[in-house]
Amino acid sequence: MNKNKKILIICPYPTDKAPSQRLKYEQYFNYFNDNGWQITVSPFVTENFWKVIYKKGHFFEKIIYTIYGYFIRLIDLLRIKKYSIIYIHLWVTPIGLPIFEWLFAKLSNKMIYDIDDMIFLGHSSDANKFIIKAKGISKDDNSYEKSRSCDYMYTYLR
Repeated sequence: MNKNKKILIICPYPTDKAPSQRLKYEQYFNYFNDNGWQITVSPFVTENFWKVIYKKGHFFEKIIYTIYGYFIRLIDLLRIKKYSIIYIHLWVTPIGLPIFEWLFAKLSNKMIYDIDDMIFLGHSSDANKFIIKAKGISKDDNSYEKSRSCDYMYTYLR
């Protein structure tokens, strides 16, 4: 398939789990496929992680799955040049410094960074309140700075 027809979607959750993902891009999968686009979805959270991520406890499992999520992102970096478009929904990695965001911006042919208003709230689920301090506040700012353009919905909604 033509390199120009490949999109790598970097997202938080597995397909068909999160409403924001269904709204932003999952509903268009058939359209993309019908028009010759090859879509690869790379969620940070695996199906098994999804089963425990919002439950209280499971601390050890959450740590292991988080480490695995970072491993997935390393694999994504190795294959990033195979795609003409990298579409990032919300974030590349959930916690820490914006290192992965910087690398994705540097290495991608073209990057689309798509956020929603939830990033401004900074909340975490009740089961994971301890993680709020580890979330990288500057991650989004770094991604905005690396973007070729940035549209803010408020401009269109006024």
